[in-house]
Amino acid sequence: MIAILYYPQFNGKLPLTPDLWITGVALAGALVGQVGFGLMGDYLGRRKVYLITLFLIIGATIGQALAASTVKGDYPLSATIMCEYANKKWRGSLLAAVFAAQGFGIISGAIVSLAVMACFQSAIKHTSILYLDYVWRIIIGLGCVPAVATIYLRAKLPETPRFTVDVAKDLTRADKNMAVVYANRGDFQEPNTDPDKMDRISWRDLKAYLTSPSILRNRNFWVLFGTASTWFFVDIAFYSQAGLKS
Repeated sequence: MIAILYYPQFNGKLPLTPDLWITGVALAGALVGQVGFGLMGDYLGRRKVYLITLFLIIGATIGQALAASTVKGDYPLSATIMCEYANKKWRGSLLAAVFAAQGFGIISGAIVSLAVMACFQSAIKHTSILYLDYVWRIIIGLGCVPAVATIYLRAKLPETPRFTVDVAKDLTRADKNMAVVYANRGDFQEPNTDPDKMDRISWRDLKAYLTSPSILRNRNFWVLFGTASTWFFVDIAFYSQAGLKS
């Protein structure tokens, strides 16, 4: 749609430079968002950063209808929160369900796009092709609707037990919140730990975790490498189809 509106001289195709910029900004945003907000989640807590990313997504989606920008920080926190609440038996299945939601979202987005296009079909054909400008902005703007719908749920989400125990060092609150979540109640305890007393993860700790006694003999490193590398190759296949196809 953007190519038809803004580059009609190229017969509905984006020129190479704008096409590369759109794809490159999306990939760079995914990298910066996942790493940046992932680190923030380790430092500030999953619950707090999860809510922050939601508001950023809403704001960026509204802004995207005007300036085509986005944010990707929500991606790692969804998986982290699910993993830290799930037990070993169901962790893999629940994590797969989290990422499967992306597929359902893509399908839903396509259906909404077709519906909006159908509403403007007559105006585009018989009045002006410029009505496509309304179409793509409405489609992107509608993306903030499901995000707005989850504000209350995320605001009521308790901090994950692993962060509460390992970082905040509050075993009592972690036990209570786990019981509340599994009982589907809402009377969890808010964080009240002194930030100065939290056990922050340092680069030195991370290095020891991955390299002690050596990289080749460290199981943690190879588990992380195997997980990250396979996910990397999946992303190559996914993004080459979604964003890099000609």
